[in-house]
Amino acid sequence: MKTVLISNGKPINPENAKLVQEWSRKIPRIKAILDWGDSIGSLKPVMYRLVEQKKQRHLHLREQLTVLWSADPKEAGNVGKSGFGQPMPFSESVVDIQYRSPNSSQKLFSKIFLQILYIEEQSKHAVLGGFVIVSKSSGEYEFYLVPMNLLNNIIKD
Repeated sequence: MKTVLISNGKPINPENAKLVQEWSRKIPRIKAILDWGDSIGSLKPVMYRLVEQKKQRHLHLREQLTVLWSADPKEAGNVGKSGFGQPMPFSESVVDIQYRSPNSSQKLFSKIFLQILYIEEQSKHAVLGGFVIVSKSSGEYEFYLVPMNLLNNIIKD
């Protein structure tokens, strides 16, 4: 999906207004982000569709983000730190929302993250895949797939 720069809860480019309105109607998390009213932000939904869904009702998707690099000098201490997001229900389609807003300096800094996606069922988990996400100072994102054999070598159970 497209990356959209927003300001005060609305797209900066009016040509994106209908698109963002549709996203906020279909994806409650986007509506919540827009309601924050940040002075500027970069928004990009990423949709994953399952090829084959198990008939399980207890499956969840969970992401782990690790900061690999940041151009923001205030975040130098966060490089190498890793954290998990909240488990999300796993359904036919899963939406991951890339969103960031500026720090107190009111500008977006370039950053690079490692994102690892897991499928969880109660106490068991399996790696779904991973991406290196480059967020640019322009607000745009680039995604690079991490090969599974590399992920298997860096993930510790």
